[in-house]
Amino acid sequence: MAREKSSKLMTLAHQLKNEEGLSMSYAMKLAHLTDDLLYWLRRGKVYFTYFKATKEPPYYETRLALGTLCEKDDAGFKKYLDHKRSLDPSYNNDLFNFENGYNGRIIYWDIKKQGFRTCKVANLMGISSVIVKIDKYIKSQGK
Repeated sequence: MAREKSSKLMTLAHQLKNEEGLSMSYAMKLAHLTDDLLYWLRRGKVYFTYFKATKEPPYYETRLALGTLCEKDDAGFKKYLDHKRSLDPSYNNDLFNFENGYNGRIIYWDIKKQGFRTCKVANLMGISSVIVKIDKYIKSQGK
């Protein structure tokens, strides 16, 4: 598993270097940031920042996103997945878990817009905060 992850990170870093013209050092930082972001998106709600190209000066805007890939953290996302599963009982969320991010783009559920968005890995700026539900309790002993 660790070897596969390391391979994905290196592949992504080389892709960013070759396609985006980034230094290998910066590309590696983005690859690791991508890996961290995907880890937290799968576990809860994440506030993260990236920039998006625009048609007017300054030709980009900074976007503070609130996203998730964890169905228990957003009713709209759960409803979407339940609908997909009702249409296809074999539907599975692997699209968002396997290659997501490691292909140069991150697909996430935008909690504010209640829909999917895509962000280029090369445009990631950082992760602000993470909200993860734990919901772990024990039963009392015979009381």
